[in-house]
Amino acid sequence: MKKSEKINPIQGKRLKECIKDSKLTQKELSKITPYTVQHINNIANSRRSMTREAAHIFAEKLHVDEDYLLGASEYKTSEEMHSFLKSKGMRNMSVVLNYVESIGLKFKPINSLYCSLTTLYKNIDHLTPFIDPSSLEQLKQEYDFTLDLKNFYKKYFSQYCTIKLSAPLPNTPFLRTDDLIKGARTLPPSDSLWDDIYIGPKNIIKENYDISIYFEVYYKGNLVKTISEQGLQNFIKILDSYTICTIENLLLK
Repeated sequence: MKKSEKINPIQGKRLKECIKDSKLTQKELSKITPYTVQHINNIANSRRSMTREAAHIFAEKLHVDEDYLLGASEYKTSEEMHSFLKSKGMRNMSVVLNYVESIGLKFKPINSLYCSLTTLYKNIDHLTPFIDPSSLEQLKQEYDFTLDLKNFYKKYFSQYCTIKLSAPLPNTPFLRTDDLIKGARTLPPSDSLWDDIYIGPKNIIKENYDISIYFEVYYKGNLVKTISEQGLQNFIKILDSYTICTIENLLLK
């Protein structure tokens, strides 16, 4: 064992437990994996750590989840996790997101502003600090914000845009990841989870506009898809419809 190698004792404990549950011996596990009896025994007795690769191989042979062997999950199998989800109910957003993370996905809620282009143009100086810079730059490439007010109105009157927010507008709700996990309703009640129209002098935009939510879905750090608020509800239904829910099930839906 290298001096710098950190040992997680729970890995050895769980490997022993799963070998015992499988009715195998360490010697028998060695015969069906690339690892020697000594290597397996060293992990089981917390003399060396378990790599992700080893956990993946052991998990396949022992019919358990590799994250359970690594100590990263409290659920031995996908069935066990799903049973827990069923008992808690998918309406609990923290349960949903914990499950999502356990299979390698991450959800990032994105707050977006929907308004007319002319409303955005008139309020651009006030709104810039709250708008995602890359989203604003993309919008400016699509529409000519160098025009004067009269010509901008003439060219883009009655056209609308959606732009990503990076910070909450004054006196308007803003959904963050921690709010989502807590199940907080940061927007006023409506037919949908997080969606409404905001009007009034308290806001820096004194015209109708819409704050809505969509979700970026990441797998292994890469953005793989975006889903709407309704898409999130459908996603939860998918989780409920599978006994074992795989990455492929979720990403292809």
